[in-house]
Amino acid sequence: MKFGRNTASIRTFDFAPWYGVGIDTITYTCQRQIERFLDRQDSDLQVTTVVGCCKFGMARFLTHLTLLCAAVGRPMDLDDITRATIDSYLLFLRDQGLATDSQRTAYSYTKSLLLALGRRGLVHVIGCGSEATFPKNPFPGSTREGKGEPPLSTSERKAFTLAVRTAVRPLFEKDAEPTATLAAYALLVVALHTGRNTTPLLEMPTNCLRAHPKEE
Repeated sequence: MKFGRNTASIRTFDFAPWYGVGIDTITYTCQRQIERFLDRQDSDLQVTTVVGCCKFGMARFLTHLTLLCAAVGRPMDLDDITRATIDSYLLFLRDQGLATDSQRTAYSYTKSLLLALGRRGLVHVIGCGSEATFPKNPFPGSTREGKGEPPLSTSERKAFTLAVRTAVRPLFEKDAEPTATLAAYALLVVALHTGRNTTPLLEMPTNCLRAHPKEE
């Protein structure tokens, strides 16, 4: 399957590994749904989102179904996509050692595709109740996990800025050795002057280069 140019830089996805392993009907139906997404037949999804459905959603979901098929000892079809299957898929994601955010991303992409199949009547989706196909809170307590460090205070930012500027000064001395460490300090100075954001550094065009202010 070809995606064409997109911001994810992923151009193709191959469903072949999930054929001939007991889940052909499910694999084919998911592949056709992806094709429908690309043709914008069911919803106006960006190509990058469709890429995510394949790489982060379907790749993991179909792999899980392959393992589940081997465990139950029989082929699986669309009728086997039930709440029990989704619950086991959530356990599969957890056991892969993925961070909670990655688990949530994979689950979200998978759910989006399965809901599209449900709207077409290909998968029986139960919307509510104890037998709801998708649990109401698949990642309990996740909002309390993975919180980053709090931002620096004003005084801490000023102290950091002063320290970096002091550290980079040797770069402008006549006999200074332009080491990698000094170059890193210089990049931090640039980051400080561009909103403390490294993205502009990554997006600088080649014509921004100028001769070094130090002689030779």
